[in-house]
Amino acid sequence: MHRNQAVYWIAPVAAVVLLSVVFVLPILLDGRVSADVLETMMWGGFGFGFATAVVSAVEAIVMQVRAGQNIFEVMALQRRIMLFMKLGLIPFFLYGGLLIAAMVLIAVIPGVILISMVAVPVMVALGWLVMMSGSVWVICYVANLRRFYIISAGRMTFHIVMQCCFVLDVIDAIALFSQGKPWVSQMGIPLSQIYPRYPIR
Repeated sequence: MHRNQAVYWIAPVAAVVLLSVVFVLPILLDGRVSADVLETMMWGGFGFGFATAVVSAVEAIVMQVRAGQNIFEVMALQRRIMLFMKLGLIPFFLYGGLLIAAMVLIAVIPGVILISMVAVPVMVALGWLVMMSGSVWVICYVANLRRFYIISAGRMTFHIVMQCCFVLDVIDAIALFSQGKPWVSQMGIPLSQIYPRYPIR
């Protein structure tokens, strides 16, 4: 890996670690800290995790705009980071989904329904934004695939729509990653010959 590429991994890794750990803190720290401290840690973890997820999305866009002659290096990095974020954030969405389901179930309790009616939409919206922080990497990647006519405009649109939907985004990212190498060969000239230091593999 080129040393400059390592910088682009910082925000995605931080986002995945912070957001995946935040929901297991009550289990890890059960009885070791007070409820107030635990709540502060959870909100802090989510806040920093959300912020780094946003930074990661911004990085993806900046990298895409500034790719230039390093486009093949950029595509290789996009392909790896998109899969890392989609798989790495699975724990976050599993715990978040369970929490939302619990909020919906307890909504039948008098006095709680109003809290659920406000909390659930907010949680879904925040979850969707976190999901899109990883989807930005995928969208940039498929835009480059279209740029080299590896996929059609219709297929690019299909992938973009998939990246806006929970669960389907992960399935789509896995499919894109696994199909990456065959697509490269469709360009006629192996990328290893065009840009030998950073082939997509």
